Amino acid sequence: MKKFVYSAIALSMATGVSYANNGWTTLDQEISGLSSSLTAQNAGGPKVGGWVITSVTSNSDNDELGFDLNEVRLHVTGDVSNDYSYKVSFEFDGGAATLKDAYIKWKLMDSINATMGQFYTPLLRSSTLDE
Repeated sequence: MKKFVYSAIALSMATGVSYANNGWTTLDQEISGLSSSLTAQNAGGPKVGGWVITSVTSNSDNDELGFDLNEVRLHVTGDVSNDYSYKVSFEFDGGAATLKDAYIKWKLMDSINATMGQFYTPLLRSSTLDE
């Protein structure tokens, strides 16, 4: 009787493990399919970004609140191909737009890129990070 019980337990455990592995494999395949479709969707087209720096002022004499836009920046980046990319950046101040960056970048060799246009030349690595 004990041999029968032990055999049944071993058989049920082996079946459960193979079923669990099959479930995980299916889930991994679904996740892989989702990530590849998202990569294909995000591959093309320009990317728009920027920031807004604002301030609120208060005047206690006449109970007024003021709202100011200190800096508004808009930038558009994109990839033309695997070897070419671009960036155009504007700063808006008082209703006028000022061109900050407008350049193209292309790949010369595996680890060497060239950039042409109007752009801020970084001196340190920290200056290449977005504010």
